[in-house]
Amino acid sequence: MRKHRPWRFCVAGCVLGGGLLGLAIVLGLHSDISLQAILTDPQQNPFLTAGLLLLFYMLKSLTIFFPLIILEMAAGYLFPAPMALVINFLGIWIALTIPYWIGRALGLRQISKLTRKYPKLQAILEKQSSHSVFLCFFLRVISCLPGDLVTMYLGATHTPFFQNLLGGALGILPGMILATFMGRSIQDPSSPAFWISAALSVALAVLSTALYYAYLKRQKGREDHI
Repeated sequence: MRKHRPWRFCVAGCVLGGGLLGLAIVLGLHSDISLQAILTDPQQNPFLTAGLLLLFYMLKSLTIFFPLIILEMAAGYLFPAPMALVINFLGIWIALTIPYWIGRALGLRQISKLTRKYPKLQAILEKQSSHSVFLCFFLRVISCLPGDLVTMYLGATHTPFFQNLLGGALGILPGMILATFMGRSIQDPSSPAFWISAALSVALAVLSTALYYAYLKRQKGREDHI
């Protein structure tokens, strides 16, 4: 029975996502609110705006190339900070759920074909024999790796879903918070809040890249001693 419980969680997530999509479509069809009106005055119908944004998170989860930071900044731009953080946290849950179960469905052989196109990611995955919360965190905190492909790999290798969810969320959270506040202050690019958020985002990206190269150097040193 335990083997089927994760799939029940996946079904529940799909139902929730489908419900949000259906709600956004129904509200859109029964309202005179245009996309321009949503962008200029999202508070006129915040539920429709939030539903559409979460729909974009779902669509993003089906791709590898679309940057997560754009949606995170969009939420910060459209909503007050507390609500934007809640929406982006739900978006993280979506981004860590859909690719994971796609990876489980496709299997390791198919996902390995995709990872070969990304030498940076392949270099780390080839050296990992254990799967833990720290690994899920480490793979997501490194901003130079394709996040959706990382999550697909974790699903394909049957990494426990809640390890993927917890570790991945912890890895994405710092960048998400900074992107949210950067989007919130983007209306005034000269404001200290914007420049502080942007500077910290760049520093986080540089730090994650440094961690990646330090990890590869450490792994190479271990191989040389064998």
